[in-house]
Amino acid sequence: MSGASMAAVAAFAAKTAIEAGSAMEAAFASVQAGDRDGAMYMAKEATGKALLAKKAMSSVLQQHNDADTLSSKVALGHVEDARLFAKAAMDVCRAFARRIADKGGGEAGKKASEALVFMMAAASTLLDVKRGSIVATTLRKVAAASERAAQAAEEAAKIGGGGNVHAEEAQAAKQTAAEIARRTLWAVREAQQKH
Repeated sequence: MSGASMAAVAAFAAKTAIEAGSAMEAAFASVQAGDRDGAMYMAKEATGKALLAKKAMSSVLQQHNDADTLSSKVALGHVEDARLFAKAAMDVCRAFARRIADKGGGEAGKKASEALVFMMAAASTLLDVKRGSIVATTLRKVAAASERAAQAAEEAAKIGGGGNVHAEEAQAAKQTAAEIARRTLWAVREAQQKH
């Protein structure tokens, strides 16, 4: 496979990841507005974009085993970003629906909400990087958001105990935030190498 072909796939994956991130942002906004159906619609849109990026990458890798390694890694990074945006949107939507069903979820629900807010901040920061906005504080911001999500998840687990759905949601948010923080580090490095 020519480098140009893999570069084209990487460009497509980058564009699709940003589209997944935009759908994620819309899902977050819908949750904040109390629109459960709108949030789920946009989370599904983000998931669809992530699957599209994955399929494009998979088909190219199946057809050619001599793909340019650097271009492949970059493209796979964009596919991973799209997956994380979809995951973040779904985490938030599921938690929102549970909180409605459980009338807020008590103290464990509050801590889970806190973990989700920090995870959302980390996801939004990664999306900013993908859109070309990198500032000196980008990595500190995403690391702090991930750390705060982890703290809130631990508090939710202490309050809710084992098997509490809100504590489990908080743990999911903690894991997603940690994955996003790792990807943001790579995304910043990739963006800085271009300039």
